[in-house]
Amino acid sequence: MDRFQDSLESTKKNLKPHKYEFEEILMRFDTFLKECRRCKSQKDKDLLWKAFHFANKSFEGIKKNSSEYYIEHSIEVTKIVTNEIGLGMKSAVSALLHDVVDETDMQIDDIAHNFGVKIASILSGLAKIREVLDSQNIVQAESFRKILLTLSDDIRVIFIKIADRLYHMRTINSYSKKRQLKTVTESLYVYVPLAQRLGLYNIKTELEDLCLKYKHPEIFEEISGKILGTEKERTQFITNFSLPIIKSLSLQNIDFDIDGRTKSIFSIWTKMQKKHVRFDKVYDLFAVRIVFEPSSREKETEECWKIYSAIAQLYPPKTDRIRDWITTPKPNGYEALHVTVLGPKARWVEVQIRSKRMNELAEIGFAAHWKYKGITYKKSELDHWISEIKNKLSDTNESKLDFFDSFKLNIFSSEILVFTPKGKIINLPKDSTVLDFAFEIHSDIAYRCIGAKIGRSVVPLNHKLGSGDIIEVLTSIGQKPSKEWYHFVSTPKAKKGLNKIFKSERSQNIQEGKKMLHYLISKNNVLVDPKVIRNILKHYQLSGKKELYYKIGNGKINKKDLSEVLKEKATDRLIKYWKFQFSDTDQIKGSKNNNSGINVNELKLQTFVEIAKCCNPLPGDKITGCEMKNGKIRIHKSECKTLINMSALACQKIVKAQWMPREMISHRRRIELHGSNEAGIANKITSIISANLEINIKSIHFDTQKNKFYGLIDFYVANKEVPITLVEKIKQVDGVLDVKLVHVRKNPIKDALV
Repeated sequence: MDRFQDSLESTKKNLKPHKYEFEEILMRFDTFLKECRRCKSQKDKDLLWKAFHFANKSFEGIKKNSSEYYIEHSIEVTKIVTNEIGLGMKSAVSALLHDVVDETDMQIDDIAHNFGVKIASILSGLAKIREVLDSQNIVQAESFRKILLTLSDDIRVIFIKIADRLYHMRTINSYSKKRQLKTVTESLYVYVPLAQRLGLYNIKTELEDLCLKYKHPEIFEEISGKILGTEKERTQFITNFSLPIIKSLSLQNIDFDIDGRTKSIFSIWTKMQKKHVRFDKVYDLFAVRIVFEPSSREKETEECWKIYSAIAQLYPPKTDRIRDWITTPKPNGYEALHVTVLGPKARWVEVQIRSKRMNELAEIGFAAHWKYKGITYKKSELDHWISEIKNKLSDTNESKLDFFDSFKLNIFSSEILVFTPKGKIINLPKDSTVLDFAFEIHSDIAYRCIGAKIGRSVVPLNHKLGSGDIIEVLTSIGQKPSKEWYHFVSTPKAKKGLNKIFKSERSQNIQEGKKMLHYLISKNNVLVDPKVIRNILKHYQLSGKKELYYKIGNGKINKKDLSEVLKEKATDRLIKYWKFQFSDTDQIKGSKNNNSGINVNELKLQTFVEIAKCCNPLPGDKITGCEMKNGKIRIHKSECKTLINMSALACQKIVKAQWMPREMISHRRRIELHGSNEAGIANKITSIISANLEINIKSIHFDTQKNKFYGLIDFYVANKEVPITLVEKIKQVDGVLDVKLVHVRKNPIKDALV
């Protein structure tokens, strides 16, 4: 009987009888052992079998959730630890046992007794992290300090915890929405930056994509759909791009592999946000990776540049996009040569050049250092970073905040950690300002913010923050938000806060502007229809009525200027016309209503009222009517000497009269005329117009050229028949050659006199 059958029988004997798919689980574990990259010797496999039996017996078939047993979860985490991160046996055993202490009656002493002190120490560290995450908000200085303490004790604790988190994210679909949000938040703020700092790029990328998928599912689906939709075209492009490189490197007898990859969905989304571009405008959407086997370790760097030279002869490089991570590796140990070149169809392509050693370091980060440590290993910046953490955290005289302030922990590459005076950690994007920070605290504080105190320095609103800054926001009751603040913020919360306050202010301006427009319409007696509004919007180059109201309300549109525009654009107005009311109308021929005013239209059509030319009374003058022999009533000023001296024969009856105003909707009309420039011709024409009470003149313009004159007359009139009658009367004036009604144009004088 082989080891698998022995284990199967042993498990059957030790497990309490209940429904438990142990045969399937044992097969999964056996398959894992056969595929395990780090399980080289029989001794390694025996140790893992022992850990499996210990964990399986401890869990006793307990389920982690509705779809998975604890032992299944442990197997999957162990796979990630060995196959994806590349850790050894102690880490693999710790991964198999990582939930035993927390979820069963087993103690750390039991682990130490069965598997040794080192593995017990790793499990103790994992338990501490679990305690921190479960009992407190992760955004607290003390919580983060505890996680860093664990990291400094044994970095394998963090590797295993990252593997555990990756598997949680892969199965997050089975969680409740509330738990999903907590898991995604912790992953973005803790595990993604740690994975990047430790060089676990593949895991960091997968975590980012999963976080985006569950935090912004619509965005994730949209970008992934576009990537899938362009896959055929992209594959063909990479093939065409790679063929000349393959030919060139093969001729130089370089042992290499080349493949193309698409950028992660999260990195594409981040670039779209940062550059404010669409998906199709992300120029380095995909990259080509060349992994080669150097002829010797000593010639590794030289051969990297040799490959670069070969590529540069084929495709022009973008010199400002060359990244030499070989001469100066990243703090997490990453080494590679990156170059962006102009490929076919004028498309930019990123090429990554690595040796096989560099590639393994890139794939599993710091974990790979143990493999190369005995060869030509020198202490990396990551080792210095961890060593410095140990030294700082061991200093009991240094406060939590002093630790962050002095060390300026740069674990987040795209985020910064800053602190309130009370020690709360605030996560902000890189390049965030004092104003961004104020909005993270509270919008009311942000609206009154005038700056901040960082250490002993007072800084302005737009001061960019750095990791570790302890910030005290300074406020003033007299402070008010300004549109300029939009240039000082970068976080969505700050932008939303500004939008909210300016939206409220905008609504108030719109209401005030609307009232003011109505007031000016009334004051100028103009009638505004949709066509007039469109003309006004066009004049001010505005998109809609709300924008017009807003500009009026905030004073950007001058009231005086608007009044002139209204008069210019409105073709209809409310005009005061005048009628006469007589105290004794019995003797007035044609009167329709006793003791009532006679409508001006009726007066003109019946032609029994006329204005006396001797005194030319105007609306507002005291007037008296004189009934003439022909039955007409002639209107005089009451103090007119002609009226006083008039004989009884000429004036058969004196009638008391008064002006009565009446507002009517009037339409703008224009008369265009020309003729001989005879003396007094302009006076004759204006007399005809002024004698007509139904006409309200807007403008009169006459221009002479040699012995000819040209004229334009704009006026408002309520009765559509009046302009026709007026034209006929003007035609009768000696010297007028032509007169006609024309359409009102924007610049009538200039057009008419051409």
